[in-house]
Amino acid sequence: MLLCWLALLLIRVAERRTGQTWNRISTQLGRLHEVTLTGDAGQITQTTPLSSERATLYRDCGIKPPPRITTADPA
Repeated sequence: MLLCWLALLLIRVAERRTGQTWNRISTQLGRLHEVTLTGDAGQITQTTPLSSERATLYRDCGIKPPPRITTADPA
């Protein structure tokens, strides 16, 4: 019960800080993906580019956006 209440609280805080509905916030942030590319030169893990709308959501919520490249493992 406590976890459900905390989740609803976080949703409401995000809505108030951004001025957008949770449905819109969830849709935009759901488009952010992390991919791992492997080849002869090694392996790299990166996130998709951050659109201006997603960057604004992170900024308005006071959350640091994920780095573009999270790991790089040269062969």
